[in-house]
Amino acid sequence: MILNKIKTAFKKNNKPQISETDVFEGKTYAEREQSIFGEERVLQQRLFEKWAVKEEWHLKNEGIKLILAIDPAQKHHFDTETKDKINDLWLHAKECVTDHLLQVINPEEKPEAWRVSPAALYRWAKISRVSVPAELSSLMDFVLQTILSTEHGNNNDQRHSDTGNTEQYNLHKEIVLGASLSLLASKPDVCKSRSGKIKARLIAEEITKNSKNWFEEEPLLAQTAMQDLIEQYLFKSQNPLNQSTD
Repeated sequence: MILNKIKTAFKKNNKPQISETDVFEGKTYAEREQSIFGEERVLQQRLFEKWAVKEEWHLKNEGIKLILAIDPAQKHHFDTETKDKINDLWLHAKECVTDHLLQVINPEEKPEAWRVSPAALYRWAKISRVSVPAELSSLMDFVLQTILSTEHGNNNDQRHSDTGNTEQYNLHKEIVLGASLSLLASKPDVCKSRSGKIKARLIAEEITKNSKNWFEEEPLLAQTAMQDLIEQYLFKSQNPLNQSTD
């Protein structure tokens, strides 16, 4: 199960290697960690390890607070500055859900009930240039690179892995990017939302709807995989097209 993979793999790769005969002899493992990293950092690491293994977070009451390094399970008396930070990030998140820049699990429900996967929220925070605690960032990078990438490959790219045709799969990825460029140049209106922002979702839908224009066979990428690929390059780009604001 993915949660067990995260727990075992991350802890295995991140425990400091300390000899039983070194200066920390006689201390517990927790005491050794605090001696090496400092108490505050260890507490932060424990907080994020605890929450990263969950399948989903409540966006407003858990995810937003975790991005700000606040333990959602504890009661807090926030000062005005912290309250403003929480509220500003929550308003920004709501706007991004509406603009399809942040994917929630239950978009049909009221915003106060929205739930989100930790990976989706972390990707959104990085794309939105939200400052993410270093401990959370290192943990989520590990999860995305080693755990979720394997799960994604096993589930969404099954046709690719079954055939073993890596060259064909990479070719289809190039076709998707080429088709995206073609649509942006020839049909920019179908690539934009009503507010004028370029949307990977709209581009992927157009490519899927007219796939015969670009593919000689059924695309090896599902529409959601196309969207992920296009978003990856849209947000990497420093092109002003991707910096538009309303």
